[in-house]
Amino acid sequence: GAFGSIGYHFAERFEVEVRFDGFQDFDLSNSEYTGYFNGFSVTANGKIFILTGAFQPYVGLGIGALNGKVGFTKIATGEFQSDRSTVATFRVSAGLDWYLTETIAITGDAALLLPGGSLSNANFATLGGGLKLRF
Repeated sequence: GAFGSIGYHFAERFEVEVRFDGFQDFDLSNSEYTGYFNGFSVTANGKIFILTGAFQPYVGLGIGALNGKVGFTKIATGEFQSDRSTVATFRVSAGLDWYLTETIAITGDAALLLPGGSLSNANFATLGGGLKLRF
């Protein structure tokens, strides 16, 4: 998958952001089905930073929408089914920003996405990282 975000660090310990996450071909196979999940989410997130130096761990909470397509085949019968839905989702995260300079940081994030509606059984975790530019 891939992600991108834009945010505003409005106080020493608080940040808000809008985040896009794209997901491609998550495997949903088990002993009865073989399947996949594709989609994307857009969430508005708040972060609280625990420390404020060069190393800044945080916890976050967000809400938004998830658009996903689930496709699966019953192994016993070969019957294929698919469904595309857009549902509300919650995002719970923890991560860190490690500032190399005053404006450039290495960032890492682990999150749990909890979609509702017809995708409520599709809870999943993400792990990501990248560079952050602050200006």
